Amino acid sequence: MTRDAVAPCLLSDSHAGGEMTMILKEKISQAGATGYILLWLLGIPIPILLLIFLLRGCT
Repeated sequence: MTRDAVAPCLLSDSHAGGEMTMILKEKISQAGATGYILLWLLGIPIPILLLIFLLRGCT
């Protein structure tokens, strides 16, 4: 394999890594929202969930 054939792969991998990071961040935020919905379904009142959200730091 020549050096020219390897270079485009490296560029595309680094670009895909940035997209993968964005997808991962979206999935983490979706998992957090799912956790709050699950707690609500288990019977935790919404004011308590809002208090937990605010104390955790709105990240």
